[in-house]
Amino acid sequence: MRRFLFIAIIISTLTGCAELTAPPPISTIATGAPTAAFSDWAGAAEIIFAKVNELRQKQGVAPLQKDERLQQIATAYARELAARGELSHFDRDRKTLADRLKSAEINDWRAAGENLARLGCDGFVAADVVKSWNLSKAHNDAMTDKIYRRSGLGYAVDAARANVYWVQVFAD
Repeated sequence: MRRFLFIAIIISTLTGCAELTAPPPISTIATGAPTAAFSDWAGAAEIIFAKVNELRQKQGVAPLQKDERLQQIATAYARELAARGELSHFDRDRKTLADRLKSAEINDWRAAGENLARLGCDGFVAADVVKSWNLSKAHNDAMTDKIYRRSGLGYAVDAARANVYWVQVFAD
């Protein structure tokens, strides 16, 4: 039997998604003062993944392994959410994560879940994604569930609405 965990959180700040000529120092991205303009989303994704694994370690749970196929699913779905300007665990065709996994011919899982987030671009701090998920028991459970062994994290910037969308997919 397969199990699914679907969770969403919305945190939105309506400000601009400005591009930086050089990203701020990693320490600032991770935990420091919010930057006025941000563009190193790939660096932020690395930090978010690491922060989730730090949380797992604190809970005595093995770290998640990066899974390229799950990252592709997460990235594609983040792009769809950004294009739609909304958060939902159902895609345009009302398909779920399980359907997206099946469509991608990813069948080697017993349990799967996803966390979604939408945050404003300005004042962005990567750790805020994990902090916001950690405020919810259900989000925290998804991040720290020992059944999950692998994960993919995707993002998409919606400059028109000044938001960045984050999707983390978990699987056993």
